[in-house]
Amino acid sequence: MAARLSSTLCVKNVVHEISFTIEPSTPSNDHQVRVIIDGQDLIAQFGDDMLGIDPPDFFADQALLQSGALIFARCDCGVVGCGDGTVQTARNDSSVTWGDFCPTIPEITSLIFSRQQFDSAVAAAKNNHDWETTERSAERLIAELDFSYLQDRGLAFCWASGRLDNKKISVCFDLESQYQVVAHVPWDHNTPESGVNVIQKELAKPPQEWSDVVYYPQGSVLGQPHLSGPGWQRG
Repeated sequence: MAARLSSTLCVKNVVHEISFTIEPSTPSNDHQVRVIIDGQDLIAQFGDDMLGIDPPDFFADQALLQSGALIFARCDCGVVGCGDGTVQTARNDSSVTWGDFCPTIPEITSLIFSRQQFDSAVAAAKNNHDWETTERSAERLIAELDFSYLQDRGLAFCWASGRLDNKKISVCFDLESQYQVVAHVPWDHNTPESGVNVIQKELAKPPQEWSDVVYYPQGSVLGQPHLSGPGWQRG
């Protein structure tokens, strides 16, 4: 059973302290951000099996530093959109308020934080990469690359992953909203930098010359992409 929240979290108009920890998430083959309120794990209040959101997705959510609906938990299947834990966020010049939790948390209607402390905690967790494995570091560094030279060909970067194959690293692009294109490149997994280097070398070639690509049509009537070459195959 989830640990019961202390009575201080159930008192209105108390200013709480927030922090974030990042842990491996074996069920989803990624990592999870755990939301800690006054030293207590907020996600655990929904149930022992609920997972936090993968760090790049969590810290990219605009509702975290603005106002809106923030997804901060997911079910144990690891898929966002399946049994999410959400909260409505609002802020003013001095404070951040979380309320309207879904699912509801018994006895808690809202939580108030100092805006300065909240924003500092977010920045500290977002900029701390100590949790990263070699694969996660490579993914982050690749996501920071400039892929604008591929936009003229209709390719928009989506994500990078070093966790799909222990002998490869992969990059996914959206092709004109019609195909998902995943390019795989051999990688020894020794250092993040080596992963970045092999991706840069492969993607510097024309797409038709990429050696290992799987494409996924987003419509039943779509055939082979116009960019495809001998190394491309349908997924």
